[in-house]
Order: sequence, then C-alpha cells, then structure tokens
Amino acid sequence: MIPLVRSEAVRTNQWMSDDEFMGLYAVVSSLPGPIATNMAGYFGWRVAGPIGSVAALLGLTVPSGVAIIALSGLYQATKDVSITQNALAGVRPVVIALLLGVALDFAPKALASDNGRLGIVLRGALVLVAFAIAASTSVHPAVLILGGAAIGLAVKRWW
Repeated sequence: MIPLVRSEAVRTNQWMSDDEFMGLYAVVSSLPGPIATNMAGYFGWRVAGPIGSVAALLGLTVPSGVAIIALSGLYQATKDVSITQNALAGVRPVVIALLLGVALDFAPKALASDNGRLGIVLRGALVLVAFAIAASTSVHPAVLILGGAAIGLAVKRWW
C-alpha cells in the first residue's frame, strides 16, 4: 500500500517531494494506528483542510471496514479448508516481498549522507542495530524511531 500512496502523493499529484514523503512516513510510523490511515488524514488536511482530512479518513476506512467485515465471515467459514490455507501460504511471501520492496526503495535516500561514506556506513549500522532490536525484543517501534531521531540529532551536533 505504501508504494501506491507514495506514487500518488509524490509523482501523480505532486503534493510533496520524495524527501518530504520519507519524513512524513517516519512520523506516521511512530503514531498509533495504520500508517496508510494516518497518511490519508494528513493528505486530506494538506489538500482541503480539516474537512478534507475527515473525507480522506472516511474514504479510506469505510470501504476497508466493510470489506473486513465481509471477508472475516468468509475466513471464519473457510479457515480450515485447504484451499484457504494454501492461498494464504502463497500470500504471506508476497507480503514480505512488498515490504522489502518498500525498504529497498527508501534505502538510497534514507542512507544518503552529507558526510560521505562514513555517514552512509553509520546510517547502515543504525539500520542493522534497529533491526536487531526490533526483531529480538518487544520494544515499541516509536521508541526505535525516537531513538533514531536522538542519534541523528547527536551526530549532527557533534559531527
């Protein structure tokens, strides 16, 4: 979903630059709730103020809510059927691929540094440390994001 939102916001409608999108993504990732919903509220506000924000949120959540209600009943009725299990087994790797695609798409700009190769290496190290913490602990993503912000501010101050 994020690549689609990015394409619409940056390329198609030109509501913001790619750098602004990455900044927005970092902020909405740390907020409670689904990322796409948080982004919809922001884009609605940016385009048409508070009414636009409400319209965007309703436009995103109402159809999804109806679909979830319908599909949850279908899933409950067919969750033990092999065709459902096999279909979901095929969908899970595709979801991982989509998430990796977003990460790879964001990586060049997220790792870019005014401090040359050392800056890129330090940012890459931060990626690895944050991933290790996220994968091996139950630390909330907002803590990691705030920690990354603090490290970024500290490095900028002393470098």
